[in-house]
Amino acid sequence: MSLALAVCAAGASAPAFAAGEPPWAQGVSRAEDLEIELVTFGPGSDVMSYFGHDALVVRDKRFRTSRLYNFGMFSFSRETLGNYLKGRLDFWVGVRSLMGTYARYLSTNRSITVQRLKLTPKQAMQLAVGLETAVLPHNRTYRYHHYRDNCSTRVRDHLDRVLGGQLSEAGKAPGRMDLRGHTRRHSAKQPVVDFALRFWMNASMEAPITVWQEMFLPGEVQRVVEELGLSAHTQRLFEADRPPIPEEAPSHGPWLLLLGLAWGGLVWGLGTRRNTGRAWRLALGGLHSATGLFFGFLGTLGALMWGFTEWAVTYDNANQLLANPVTLLAFPLGIAVAFGSQRAQRWLYPCWRLLAFTSALAGIACLLSVTDQANAAVIALLLPINAGFALSLRPGTGGAAREDSADGGVEGVHVVLPLDVGDAPVPIDEDLEREGAQGLAAAAPQGAPVADVVQEDREGQIELGDEST
Repeated sequence: MSLALAVCAAGASAPAFAAGEPPWAQGVSRAEDLEIELVTFGPGSDVMSYFGHDALVVRDKRFRTSRLYNFGMFSFSRETLGNYLKGRLDFWVGVRSLMGTYARYLSTNRSITVQRLKLTPKQAMQLAVGLETAVLPHNRTYRYHHYRDNCSTRVRDHLDRVLGGQLSEAGKAPGRMDLRGHTRRHSAKQPVVDFALRFWMNASMEAPITVWQEMFLPGEVQRVVEELGLSAHTQRLFEADRPPIPEEAPSHGPWLLLLGLAWGGLVWGLGTRRNTGRAWRLALGGLHSATGLFFGFLGTLGALMWGFTEWAVTYDNANQLLANPVTLLAFPLGIAVAFGSQRAQRWLYPCWRLLAFTSALAGIACLLSVTDQANAAVIALLLPINAGFALSLRPGTGGAAREDSADGGVEGVHVVLPLDVGDAPVPIDEDLEREGAQGLAAAAPQGAPVADVVQEDREGQIELGDEST
């Protein structure tokens, strides 16, 4: 059956109980007339939909009515993002129509798979009543957790209760991979998001998990239901035009190392010429500022989640040695460097030097397996970047400060030496004057203008003036 026909079939019925409770909640449904379907929606394009979604559908064939129970409901408001980042976002279960739900997922190019579950009439009635109880106002809301309590785990738990623990028994087996592996195989399609999640999450993501825990993913619930023979009929209503989710996450480690070496090497090279021209200085300062903003944002947000949120997966994060609020200081100071502030260079240098040192510590800890956190790829990117930025501001480098003259040469040095002694001018020895001028001529680079006129000004100062050669 095509998706269009399925949607039409879902909406063709005229449920007599649409305005109130469904017949199974009123006790008028017969158990043998009920069917339960597990609906799995594939991943979408935005971060919130990377991991897919699922829902349960109850149908009463005699009354030709159906309800879709969606455990992924939450409100979009000004506080939503903040509550999510703090780990305090409340979700709830809501009832939706099949036609509207299928049409929405179709419009966003997300796959739809329906599994009609192999349940006894008693199990089907028990599940239908349990779902209707779950949507009651005092039951419907729960505190969302991405790995432990979400739309998929709620569906899993409802199914396990009516199946007599079949899912939890099968779920005791070791999982195929850890939480980081499952997360990254869904997020790797977006490198920036993938890196951010990889950076923010701690060593708990590497802990071994079971099949039961893997069912935080809707696709894993679908797979386990199929493998246990609990699906009487499986139908792919719509196949999205998207690349499939890979079975394993790509490493990206070698590419991140190359990027880190190129990034750090570029800024080091710019630093060796920072005093030789305005364009070099602008490029150097701009790169410092942009890098500080990006990685400083990741590090600062990670530190805030560690200290002030309920996201335990961000606690005790070794990646804070690589980027943290200190990195964010490069954003304003880099702008000042671009406009020629020597003070900003002096302040920024120890910041990058500290980050390079702590990054080296993180690298050593990784090599010695001091921590279980799988952050080698993050270190491969940020260690050479932090080292390169520190070297770019190392004192004594940057080239000599020079200014271009009008005729394309380099102006000579204009030195004013105050030699007043009271009100009396200092007498000048003419022989010493000639020897000094000859010495300057001998020491000057070939082709450079020579300060060859030594004169006493009327205010008792000696000027080494600039004459063209």
